[in-house]
Amino acid sequence: MTTDDGHGVAVAEVEDGPGKALRKYERGIPFREALAATVLRFLPGALVTMAGGVVLMGGSLLRPDVLAIIAGGAGLLSLGFGAGLEIVRRWLYPDAGIMGRRSVVAGLVSPLGAFVAGVLAGPMVATSVLGLLFLPALVIAVVMFFAWLEPTPEEKRGSEFEGSLTGDR
Repeated sequence: MTTDDGHGVAVAEVEDGPGKALRKYERGIPFREALAATVLRFLPGALVTMAGGVVLMGGSLLRPDVLAIIAGGAGLLSLGFGAGLEIVRRWLYPDAGIMGRRSVVAGLVSPLGAFVAGVLAGPMVATSVLGLLFLPALVIAVVMFFAWLEPTPEEKRGSEFEGSLTGDR
């Protein structure tokens, strides 16, 4: 639960023994958590979608060249997602849930975004494939957690609005 400490700073109530204590509700997700979200949540989702796409198109998952393409593509998608998280992690609140289902959903959707981008891009060359796997995952990471970049009412209020709350102008 988030509340105001009386000075315009967002705080979160936490259980601290018999009573509740207040601590500042600060922005920022640790790098290790972003890395874990990328490897443990996003990557499996991307692998599932890519493997499912191969099976739906009639391919065999038992061929080494297909496995290499799936692993390489999922790796590039993961690099893009990780880069997107790295861009926004400093401004995310801890309740953004990057270790939850949002990262899994992003992993499931990113190969589809890369496929659509590839279809719209036209003829493929090796360098465009790298960008078409990296950029959609980066964009999906930013879009998936965009709501947690919104400033809190306390941050919106700032020092310029303090006078309007007390009637002083």
